[in-house]
Amino acid sequence: MDLVVSIDTLVEGTHFLPGTAPGRIASRVLGAAVSDLAAMGATPAWFTLALTLPAADEAWLAPFAEQLGRSARTFGIRLIGGDTTRGPLTLSVQAHGWVPAGKGLHRRGAAVGDRICVTGTLGDSRGGLECLLKPVEGIDDHLLERFFAPGHGWPPAS
Repeated sequence: MDLVVSIDTLVEGTHFLPGTAPGRIASRVLGAAVSDLAAMGATPAWFTLALTLPAADEAWLAPFAEQLGRSARTFGIRLIGGDTTRGPLTLSVQAHGWVPAGKGLHRRGAAVGDRICVTGTLGDSRGGLECLLKPVEGIDDHLLERFFAPGHGWPPAS
């Protein structure tokens, strides 16, 4: 088996709006990292979390941790450690997974005639971000869900 690694960082005000529900942030940061493993054809194994908070806040941490745990169980991945610091709200998840030796999918391996498969609809996550940036009546909940929960629905149920 080969080990594959992905890391994603979210910064408040850059990758999500201030005041975003902590559970949505948890779902987004873990989903982004795990979806990168899926793109490499890997099975998730474990992840680490680096969490920078303006202040320790149980009212924020409890729903964040609850959703992070739910998402981790959905993906079949375990939190094994990390770090906490004080500063602007920033989250980094480094996800690790396994792929059969020599079978990992790499961008550089693409060739003319290869099939490219995607899940969901291309652009949904960006559409969700646009709904947040330019709120209008009748915001599309499906697009918001795709923004806040990337990778959810993977791995497919067996």
